[in-house]
Amino acid sequence: MLLGLATGHLNLPISATCLAAGTLAGIWVWRHYRREYRLIPEMTTIPALFFSFLVFVSFQHFRYLLYSGQQGLRTLHLNNFGDLSMHIQFIRHMAGGAHFWPENPEYAGELLRYPLGIDLYNALWEALGIPMADHLFVVGLTMTIVALSLLYRWMGWWGIGAFFMNAGLSNWQCLLKGRLFDFQNEVAWKNFFLSVWITQRGFLYAIPAGAYLTKTMTEVFLEERILSRLEKTVCAIIWSGLAWFHLHSFFVVSLFLGICMVLYKKLRSMAGVYVPAMIVGGLFVVFSTDFFSKAGAIHLSWNWVAGKENFISFWLVNLGPWIVLWGVAVATLLNKANARVRPMAFLAFVLFLVFTFVMLAPWNWDNIKVLLWMYLLLAWLINRTFLVHLRPLALSAIGVVAFFPGAVSLISSLPGNNSGVELYRTEDIKESKLALSNVPKDAVLAVDPIPNHPAVFWGAKVAMSYPGHLWSHGINYSIRESKLEDLLKGRINGLNLARDIGVTHIYWGDNERKKYGVFDPPWRDRLKNVSRSAKIDVYEIK
Repeated sequence: MLLGLATGHLNLPISATCLAAGTLAGIWVWRHYRREYRLIPEMTTIPALFFSFLVFVSFQHFRYLLYSGQQGLRTLHLNNFGDLSMHIQFIRHMAGGAHFWPENPEYAGELLRYPLGIDLYNALWEALGIPMADHLFVVGLTMTIVALSLLYRWMGWWGIGAFFMNAGLSNWQCLLKGRLFDFQNEVAWKNFFLSVWITQRGFLYAIPAGAYLTKTMTEVFLEERILSRLEKTVCAIIWSGLAWFHLHSFFVVSLFLGICMVLYKKLRSMAGVYVPAMIVGGLFVVFSTDFFSKAGAIHLSWNWVAGKENFISFWLVNLGPWIVLWGVAVATLLNKANARVRPMAFLAFVLFLVFTFVMLAPWNWDNIKVLLWMYLLLAWLINRTFLVHLRPLALSAIGVVAFFPGAVSLISSLPGNNSGVELYRTEDIKESKLALSNVPKDAVLAVDPIPNHPAVFWGAKVAMSYPGHLWSHGINYSIRESKLEDLLKGRINGLNLARDIGVTHIYWGDNERKKYGVFDPPWRDRLKNVSRSAKIDVYEIK
């Protein structure tokens, strides 16, 4: 980020320098970090089976995150249909030499305030010429292994299953109906691997970083660990970076750990960790919210996304056996041996309840990005309070009940059970690349605002992209949407409309012809076509 700001853009020398420096720094810290020296810790049979199964599932999903089908580029899971195109646009826009700090390529004229950490990292590999599908695969698979390792360190095999194989009661229908299908995806509390891990790319950093921070800091609060100077520095760096990768995770992890510092009287001793984290992370919070002007996205919605559905039945279907396990953990906390953990348990439970009605994003479902952290903390409490004291047979039975539905979700999503979904037609993206070959990199295109527009695939900057993305990011796009529609339909004062929304070129492909061609816009005869494609026109506005 600093080199990009200093030079005005990313390029190959900057990308190579940053990747090399980051690798060397990581190796140096790793060699001096004896407590966490092994990436893959020693495991018994059951955790090793969990680990192997989830690495295999991850390998398949990231291998088919972006792949060539018979007629075009596809992705394995439907949940990636909208979000993946946005991340590809961000990556290619930055790697293509965009002015740094970059404008939002989905909404030209406004700075990109999205937590762009993981896309910036992939943009470094893209700038080196590594194919998009390859570096998406390598980063995804690598971070899965890192997340598995850190979840295992935090709470053993239970932690691995709690995040990657979560589910409720829905998938037990498979036994009754005799078919393999992810019924859990039809309810609110979806499987995390399929709903956030492979789609919300910021979680590739946020989950392992948050797991490490929470494990380390809670051990300090419970006086089970004393941090060295190096460990404090590493915690501060990881915590600081969390906001730049995933804003929701930074907020909720910081909220939980901050309150715990007060409850356990660790504010003074941990000042060297949380003060730099709050300063560096807080800078991005202020920037991302445009000095809190987007705070209007925060609102109340009772009972999360349940609507008029019965509160008890909604959570019973979504969480299933986890409600019973939480109840047992609460009862176990009454023992004197667990007295020191009680404040954390109470705080996690209260925050879970709070964020079932305090929404931190326009789309209510997005609050799962907050709720999952309280869920993981409660899973840690389940493991700490009573699972560690059970015999292997009882543990196995609980594991089957808790993780069988999640296993159904994952297995049903694999190739052979799932045919994937098409994102782009091969002909469209080839013609789009040819059509844009004479267009300047800083051009702003007027395009049909659909999720997977071929121009977006090449990182082009557009006046307005898919409204669903803009709305969920707190961008008020209604006026621009109206002006864009008037421009593409050829209504009066077209050039004034183009200037109002910053458009320099009008993209006229199949989508635009089908939607706006019936209006026969007059600018088609007046503007110069600079496209080299015979199938797509690109009109230059001067």
